[in-house]
Amino acid sequence: MEQVASSDVTPDEFRAQVARILASDEMESAPRNKQLLQYLVDEQLAGRGARLKGYTIGLEVFERDASFDPQTDTVVRVQAGRLRRSLELFYARDGAGDDIIVELPRGSYAPVASRRDTGASPAEAEPDDAMPAPPPAAEDNQTRRRRLMLLAPIYVVAACALAIVVGLLWTQTKTSDIISEEARLEGDLESVTAVSGEFRPVVAVVPFAAPSENPIEERLAIGLSRQIVADLARFRHLYVVGINDGRDRSSVAGPPHGVTFIVDGIVRVERISFRITATLIDAQTSGILWSQTYTRTNVTHDLLDIEAEVSRSIATVLGQSRGIVNRMAGQRAMLAQEGDVDAFACVFKFYEYASHKTRAQHMQVRKCLTDALEVYPLHAPAWSALSWVIGDEYRYGFNADPAGNAVERSIAAAERGVSLDPYNSMTRQYLASALFLAPGNDRRVKEELYRAIELNPYNSELLAEAGWTLSVLGEWDVGEELTLQAIELSPAPPKWYRGVLAVHRFIRGKFERALIEAEQYFQEDVLLSHVILTASLAHLGRDRDAEKAAEALLEKFPEFEIDPYKAMQSSRLPAAIVEQLLNGVRLAGVDLS
Repeated sequence: MEQVASSDVTPDEFRAQVARILASDEMESAPRNKQLLQYLVDEQLAGRGARLKGYTIGLEVFERDASFDPQTDTVVRVQAGRLRRSLELFYARDGAGDDIIVELPRGSYAPVASRRDTGASPAEAEPDDAMPAPPPAAEDNQTRRRRLMLLAPIYVVAACALAIVVGLLWTQTKTSDIISEEARLEGDLESVTAVSGEFRPVVAVVPFAAPSENPIEERLAIGLSRQIVADLARFRHLYVVGINDGRDRSSVAGPPHGVTFIVDGIVRVERISFRITATLIDAQTSGILWSQTYTRTNVTHDLLDIEAEVSRSIATVLGQSRGIVNRMAGQRAMLAQEGDVDAFACVFKFYEYASHKTRAQHMQVRKCLTDALEVYPLHAPAWSALSWVIGDEYRYGFNADPAGNAVERSIAAAERGVSLDPYNSMTRQYLASALFLAPGNDRRVKEELYRAIELNPYNSELLAEAGWTLSVLGEWDVGEELTLQAIELSPAPPKWYRGVLAVHRFIRGKFERALIEAEQYFQEDVLLSHVILTASLAHLGRDRDAEKAAEALLEKFPEFEIDPYKAMQSSRLPAAIVEQLLNGVRLAGVDLS
């Protein structure tokens, strides 16, 4: 007997609506979402909804074997999250006027169908203080923790116009002057105040406005403001303060806060639809630097979920190392540096270098960080950045230091960063990266990555690095999902994010797609990007292009032809994958005998 989760929607109506969803542009660009949705609906309508568990889905949809453990292999949870987002986007666009609503409730893999309520009279409408219905099943603490560790889902990250205010006044505030609300709550004063001499942008979050007298609107405005404070505070290169003494912005622009940026917003609620507009303001000029509106329609989950989703989006756009706040503050700091040592400016220069690595930039950034640490030896982010730069001496052969042993020096610098600020996801991430350079540290590498993601699941650079590392350690599906999330989260994804996607497509024999990713990944001074490009072209039979790519490879890296295995060693790719790539280069006519 066919079963539908809602008695007023027939099985035929359910199937018809699902067919419409599957044919939409939103689903056409996401074949795995289509496959998963079709399977879930077929099982639900066949009366087998109770079988829709992570283990069963892993075996039947994602072709895992009997040893599959959904707690350690998160492919089902990851894809279910992406499917939920696709459904929300469908109903915000093509399906905005559809009568039948298909959803995948959080905490369940059984899809439900309901009829949109568009004809309720005012007397029949929900009272203003009614709360949205809770999800059908709540996650337990362990599941929620693992989800936060491995996933950083973003539901709406729209493109935004960035107005650079030429006269932006940069106020530098010492660590001892102000600390984040998260640090106060955790009692983590030592790790914050220990970083003496560190300067960070100061961001104040004021209570969002709730223009009507709707109690839900007011509760959401208060809760969202507090959640944004907590989420932004995960980015420890920022100082974040929650302002609770009214909405007078002038009260936070000067002492004692020294705020340079203000996050403000407005919340509107109409029945089960929400419209939230967030704004970033220059505290000195009151100029609007960024604004974004987030909408949630046909919401059936509670306010905590709404707060978490929207706050995650805002914190990601504003708070990342290449986010709006850091870009503006970093550019201003570099302009103001004028030959003086400024650790914040040097770390910002490192982020610029990491986006597109060259030998020349490597030399400049290493000197800048080294000089800054002589003046500010307790600056944790600078130690972490220096660790990565030293590691690039080994990874790419950039500007070898006479001190030698780049791997040991990289690990030592990273461990110094962690000792100064153990609650910083950046220091944990860069320690994992340094440890990854030396064989035998794989278990600790994973532990540090998972700890870093737990500290900040909204950092795109961290997710991309974890995606690459976990892939090389054999967790390709998890690595790819984390990489895709990193690309989605980042306001301007660096080229290196694409590396894991290029390699994954190549080893699966999808050479057309591998070439697309390889072209986006390509960096003149990075050996692997040359290798994957050459091998992809050769496998596609594009002989002339492959020969040109091979010539460029050997001209840039003449040592590769002498000992390709040694040249590829720093990538840490498994021997079988290295051999596949080298065979592709051989197809391009390079003699690697």
